Amino acid sequence: MGKTFPERVKGSFKNRVFSSIPDGKIKDWVWWQYMKGKLGALQQEILTLDVEESGESEGFFFVKLRGGLTFYDWGTPQSFRSFWSHSDKQRDFLTFGVLDDIITRYKYPQAIPIAPPFPSSFGHTCYHHSGSIGDMKISPEQKFLLTERFTPKFGDIFLDVGAYIGFGTMRLSELVGSQGKVIAFECNPDIQKLLVKNVLENKLSNVTVIDKAIWNKNEEVMLGEAEPQGRSLIEGNKTLKVEGITIDSIVEELKLPKVDFISLTINGAEIEALQGTKRTLERYHPNLSAIGWVYRNGQPVWKTTKSFLESIGYTCLVGGHGRVVAWKD
Repeated sequence: MGKTFPERVKGSFKNRVFSSIPDGKIKDWVWWQYMKGKLGALQQEILTLDVEESGESEGFFFVKLRGGLTFYDWGTPQSFRSFWSHSDKQRDFLTFGVLDDIITRYKYPQAIPIAPPFPSSFGHTCYHHSGSIGDMKISPEQKFLLTERFTPKFGDIFLDVGAYIGFGTMRLSELVGSQGKVIAFECNPDIQKLLVKNVLENKLSNVTVIDKAIWNKNEEVMLGEAEPQGRSLIEGNKTLKVEGITIDSIVEELKLPKVDFISLTINGAEIEALQGTKRTLERYHPNLSAIGWVYRNGQPVWKTTKSFLESIGYTCLVGGHGRVVAWKD
């Protein structure tokens, strides 16, 4: 077997990237760097991965870690593939997108708000993790106590709402172990297929995938048009009918004996999700993390999220880009 992708790119990746960017694509490149952080730091993180195999299978790109999980993804975003259209290493670069997501979505799951700015050891900031506990303006003692509280533990039950392709779900599955459960919600059917593939291929027996939208009542709802991870029940031209359900209904249907954590990443519908979770919140007092940077009616959604949670006795902190971290003693 030849060298793995990280071995081949080490020491030369940055030079190849800059030499291959057409003049008209520089703005796209700057935006990509802003969203994903400094390429050098990401490269160093990727080089720590022990990759056994990588390639393409059934229309997806995959990376298998030695002695561990296999990650299926769409590869590198189309907007960045054009930079490599004339490169004989384009196939390798498509796999790079999977490696990128292993770092940003599996190693540092967005669902767990304790991750440092991605990754702190290289001075690298990732938008997905902005506003984590480590980045909040609170005392070291508070950071320590909240980090302990928000670290998933063996036997926990975790509701991952907006699980996307499942890399974060895969990490949660490891953390809660055989006595725990992860309930992963994803209503976008195209994304849900990939989420299910990652769960089944890795034989994650403690994960249940729910193909419904979390809402404030059980009814059909419309999903707006957008790029895959940006589709919303609130924004966009509504083109796709999906089944909506409340978390309270799911908890009752699955007969969950408790709920320890809830993560909400649903592009603006957080307040409706919370309205349909009120019984669960009041009964089990789960720790909660919600992304609140989407605006509705001119206001960021973290404001209504925070107000609702405080009205039922939760303590809330709001970090950068509107991440809400909430708990109830």
